Amino acid sequence: MASCHGLPQTLTTPVELLSFKPGQSCQVSGCIPSPHPKGCVLAGGTSIPLGSNFRYGSDYCRCEMSGQLHCRCAAQTIRKEIRDLAPDELLRFQQAVQKLKLQETANEWDRLRDLYMHHIVHANRPELYLPWHRVFLRHVERKLQAIDSSIAIPYFDFTTDAGSLDTAIVWQGNYFGGDGDAERGGCVRSHPFGPTDSWQPCLRRQFNLSVPIPSLLELAVSLSYDDYMDMSTSLESLISYVHVFVGGDMVTSGSVYDPVFLAVHSFADMLFWQWQRAQRQRVYPAAFWDTIMMPFNVSPKDVVNSEDALCVGYAVSAKGAPCNWTGEMYPGGLVPPQYSHCYGADGYDNIGYDIHGVNRQGKGTISQILKTNLVPFHVNVNTTMSHWSQRFCFDVDMFLQSCDCQDELVPCDTDPCVDAVCPAIPGAMCHVSFCGKCEAYWVFQDKVVNCLAQPKGEMCGGCLLSEGAVTQRGNWLHT
Repeated sequence: MASCHGLPQTLTTPVELLSFKPGQSCQVSGCIPSPHPKGCVLAGGTSIPLGSNFRYGSDYCRCEMSGQLHCRCAAQTIRKEIRDLAPDELLRFQQAVQKLKLQETANEWDRLRDLYMHHIVHANRPELYLPWHRVFLRHVERKLQAIDSSIAIPYFDFTTDAGSLDTAIVWQGNYFGGDGDAERGGCVRSHPFGPTDSWQPCLRRQFNLSVPIPSLLELAVSLSYDDYMDMSTSLESLISYVHVFVGGDMVTSGSVYDPVFLAVHSFADMLFWQWQRAQRQRVYPAAFWDTIMMPFNVSPKDVVNSEDALCVGYAVSAKGAPCNWTGEMYPGGLVPPQYSHCYGADGYDNIGYDIHGVNRQGKGTISQILKTNLVPFHVNVNTTMSHWSQRFCFDVDMFLQSCDCQDELVPCDTDPCVDAVCPAIPGAMCHVSFCGKCEAYWVFQDKVVNCLAQPKGEMCGGCLLSEGAVTQRGNWLHT
């Protein structure tokens, strides 16, 4: 066994140690691979002969003599948040998954599960977790695109429903189906990926409501790390909470058997994609740059650029959301963008905001601010929530602000409200402005006040002001 443990350091060919066979030498058990690859391995275990040109999904690919797969984009695949999919887009995705699972000649869905189970240790190594899953998702996506070239795997931003994930729209029968039936061994009674009882074994879930779902704030902390290993390890741990919450197949080594796996890990890849696009210098560690990811025979350097290497990009949530016009019609049925006021089936308008001015993730300025701020700021964000903030599991009120056109959102290294006081108005609440510069400002009775102003007149108890507001004894209110 010790000799097998030492193989990765002594061999020049890619080695992945998956299991040990008692009583057999490393040579006999197959620990030592052939230095000459026989072909390119696709998800599901299919091997393509060296030197072959073939169509993979909607892309044109070649299996190089090195055993590496190189593909040329026929079209860029853009992944959307699942609630932004038009009904026909969602239906085509579901039908393609169903076909992979229920096809008569070869059960591709089970093969994908088996491949993942076989390589799960390799796939979850901290340095390979994100790039390995990036490659795996693309292989699955290409199999779906072989059925319908328009398909893109949707991502599911679970922070939208961090306060009550069990009631999220994705568990409806026309999305992924709901919780499993305890009386049927956790089998999901109804889902859109085939007729009742058509999946054998059944699709299993067992929601664990005691598991906390990561909030947007916690994801922001993960993405604020500039070091890749810090970010990746943190993000992997947060994603694991979703696996444990869903339960059933999602807590087994065959978690990919549940189609919701694709949406959850597509979201993780989208976060990795966002982390890479941040302004600060963020790079994959050079020490693992050339590590071969099995069984795909590619390294992180081959896939670190998602758009160029894999033909995959992401649409920011709500950019592609279908919208229903609710106002008067304009000539030709067209609505000028500056006048449009329409809401989709989920209650959000054509640019993704609800009637309160908050988008479906509570984002917009919230997301942008959290992504640009550093860890010392994030750890001090208030988690005492207003009623509607409970949906996001942290207080989002301070982030709902707009800036003048000339002011850009700027990051805060620390929270300027920590230990800050308002000497003129002790009852005022401290807020943070991110417009142009990071600074504190104070609000009392829904008005911005000047805490440094010198009070005029005498203090009073319960004074009636000109606008009808009543201040407490000992406080000064500047109107």
